Amino acid sequence: MCDAISPTAMFVSSLAMSAASAGANYMMQNEQANAQASYQARMAEESNRAAIANAQIANKNYIEQATAANMQQMQKQDQTAKEMQDLQIERLQKAGTAMASSESAGVSFENLMADFYRQEARYRDAMRQNLEMDAVQNDIAVSGFRREAKNRGSSFQRYIPSSVSRPSMIGAGLSIGASALENHSRYFGSK
Repeated sequence: MCDAISPTAMFVSSLAMSAASAGANYMMQNEQANAQASYQARMAEESNRAAIANAQIANKNYIEQATAANMQQMQKQDQTAKEMQDLQIERLQKAGTAMASSESAGVSFENLMADFYRQEARYRDAMRQNLEMDAVQNDIAVSGFRREAKNRGSSFQRYIPSSVSRPSMIGAGLSIGASALENHSRYFGSK
């Protein structure tokens, strides 16, 4: 004959199965939460690496652009200095020619020399002003390069991990408790 399984045995077996199911569910949810947290950590790390690389590229571009602009400004200054030297040499040559060709060192020679000096001074002032304007323009360009590099660095969107939902031991316990109450009603309820 078959022995009938007692309600107590059925209740205990159901309770054990519910506890095993709740425990397995908890472990599976915990593994999923760990995997999600690990994925988000890798994504944040990669995002930080990319942001650093982006900032380095932006900084390198700024340095190259600023260096090129400053070198161009230095070349203009060198060219202007050379033009001023050439102007002075030309003035001295004209003065020498005028002195040699003048028969008398009178008022006309002094007027001629004054005119040479005036023209040279006007030309020197124009070159100096051009150099000053070029320097200001260069400073503005370099500031623009810096702003561009900063904007490039700050425009990079960093990955911000979201919170990871972790399983609750209380939830697992409540699941076991609810199953126990249901099985108790089923096996020991009203007859």
